[in-house]
Amino acid sequence: MTTSSLSQHDSLFKKFLGDITVARDFLEIRLPPHLRERFDFSTLAMESGSFIEDDLRTQCSDMLYSVQTKSMVTPIFATLIFD
Repeated sequence: MTTSSLSQHDSLFKKFLGDITVARDFLEIRLPPHLRERFDFSTLAMESGSFIEDDLRTQCSDMLYSVQTKSMVTPIFATLIFD
């Protein structure tokens, strides 16, 4: 895959999952039930930061979110990695 097509995929990924409503829907659909039932998705928020190392940024992209569990006040941080 060329750098240009990676950039296009990265832009599309960030455009859709950068919309908190789309990200919430995605996580509610894609997470396994045993995890989905633990999260309070009304608290889902985008966070700044990345876990992708600099040398992999041309191959991968990520989005960082926080969400509270239904039993704890402390948020959980989750990252979606797209490559």
